[in-house]
Amino acid sequence: MLQLLLKPVLISAARLALNSGPTTPTSSSANGRNLSSNKKNAKPYLGFGLGLRTEHFQEVIDSEPAVDWFEIISENFMVKGGKPKYYLHKIRERYPMVMHGVSLSIGTTDPINFDYLRSLKTLANEVQPEWLSDHLCWTQHGGINSHDLLPLPYTEEALEHVSARISATQDFLGQQILIENVSSYLTYNDSSISEWEFLSAVAEKADCLILLDLNNIYVSARNHGFNTEEYLNGIDPARVQQFHLAGHTDYGDYVIDTHDHDVVDSVWDLYAKAILRFGPVSTMIERDDNIPPLADLISELDMARAIAAENPLHLQVR
Repeated sequence: MLQLLLKPVLISAARLALNSGPTTPTSSSANGRNLSSNKKNAKPYLGFGLGLRTEHFQEVIDSEPAVDWFEIISENFMVKGGKPKYYLHKIRERYPMVMHGVSLSIGTTDPINFDYLRSLKTLANEVQPEWLSDHLCWTQHGGINSHDLLPLPYTEEALEHVSARISATQDFLGQQILIENVSSYLTYNDSSISEWEFLSAVAEKADCLILLDLNNIYVSARNHGFNTEEYLNGIDPARVQQFHLAGHTDYGDYVIDTHDHDVVDSVWDLYAKAILRFGPVSTMIERDDNIPPLADLISELDMARAIAAENPLHLQVR
């Protein structure tokens, strides 16, 4: 059923999902919400941001660095109090924020976790982020969390299933969300359409927006042999609200999305092509391990600014 490329830990989790057929939850149609599918009206252009990490909390407060906005990991702050929330509020007073989740598991066949959504909505009411995002993947089955962002089969059945779940999630939260493409290390024999066709169709059917992770596109292209420009050209620019940039680990025959290195030249080149395709898109750099000084990340962010400045489209305000 699976064509395994690497990362053997995924096999058992993937088999769990394949043993259960998708079940579509009852929800109101995405067309029933008063939500615009034109991101020019729905969301602001934020500029250039960073992922907010514990190591930099105090420095951000003390120095107010030249960062336009910060992205937080939602689950890190879905608690009632504590020191992280103190820093969160202090930094939120100074900067725009967006919330990025890793536990929505939108593609699972388990029932929608409304306890999780209630906690997410509570945090969103508290932080007032510019938007919420999570991944086009599944992370759990039968209540067991794999702690990984597992890819979906790209089939019509999966398309209907995940689109309905995104619509139900947006209805509950009362707003559009952004769905991010994941890096992948295996494919499904049953997949009948490309990843970019699937992502675009889900965004259209569920009336959600897209967080386009350019490093993930590069990683998956290396692992599966598809063309990165074909991927970009297959995505509707009107749906793309945010870019992720990050580093990875290159083992030669395969690549792992590790977020522990600087952005490589090939991903910077892809970013330049993405700007030509999509125009000015809110861009941020993820770093989750081997975290350098904040000044080093800001220097890397300046690279994104410089590449964007070479394209006159970046001057257009969305």
